Amino acid sequence: MDQDGREPFHYIEYRALRDEMLIKLTQVGQIYNFFFVSVFATVAWLLVYAESLSGPLALAGAWVPFLVTHYFAAHRKDHSDSIHAIGTYLAALESRFADPDLGWQRTVRVKDGKPVKLYWRTRAIFLYARIATLLFALYYVIAYGRLLDGVDLPAMLGRLPGL
Repeated sequence: MDQDGREPFHYIEYRALRDEMLIKLTQVGQIYNFFFVSVFATVAWLLVYAESLSGPLALAGAWVPFLVTHYFAAHRKDHSDSIHAIGTYLAALESRFADPDLGWQRTVRVKDGKPVKLYWRTRAIFLYARIATLLFALYYVIAYGRLLDGVDLPAMLGRLPGL
């Protein structure tokens, strides 16, 4: 407390930002839950009801997992970038006001003046999911191309330059 009996601004700010960071970390976990459920449920629905769907609906539905993967990947990246920014700022507060041996954010690594992002595994999960859902969509479009009333999708793709 300062002379006025109030808590210093940096204490209040530190607690508020730390709490915001913890909320964002919880939200990242929820993003993963929603992501996996929505992608797998959509894929399962498409595989089960492929025969009964109209051609345009089946082909549009094939791209839903891919689009959902992109949405959740972008959402997770926004949260992770925000978490890193808050962590970097909290580390600066700690280095200025805290005991040198203490500090909640001492694990923030810096390289060339920028924080090093250590969440490569989570980025890899979304990268592999994007590739898998893209391959699923392409397979689904080719395998169920007959739903387009005789349009031969493999022949159309074979005529594209570079393929």
